[in-house]
Amino acid sequence: MIAVLGKNELKPWLKKSWRIPTEANANCVYHMEDVLDVYTRPYNASHPLICMDEGGKTLQAQAHDPLPMRAGQAEWEGDKHEWERTCSVFLAVEPLAGKRIIEARARRTKEDWAYFLRELIEIHSPHAKKIVLVMDNLNVRTVQPSATR
Repeated sequence: MIAVLGKNELKPWLKKSWRIPTEANANCVYHMEDVLDVYTRPYNASHPLICMDEGGKTLQAQAHDPLPMRAGQAEWEGDKHEWERTCSVFLAVEPLAGKRIIEARARRTKEDWAYFLRELIEIHSPHAKKIVLVMDNLNVRTVQPSATR
């Protein structure tokens, strides 16, 4: 039997890979194992594990108004968009508790990040004795010493 594959189903010639730079192998693996150990800890409400990240987003508007819907037809939108502005989206996830906090801000600065972190501590985790924070924010790629509240 011969199988006929549709367009885009399999592309065996395409491969993706990643590698740790040679000069950073030991250091990277050490830190990766440290983070993986954190993820194996059991849930503890007084020491919540929170993963935090942020990213810049470009806000766009449609270049043309969509054509209105008609009976039996969908609304038609053009595929052209105009750049409006940018914003930053901050995300905190407490995976073991099933919680997530998302906030959009007009800017992407250290101060905005600090305000989000402060809100995370004071409003969303006020009873925590210590927060275990896993993050990769504003291009920080170093291990920070643990601190208590």
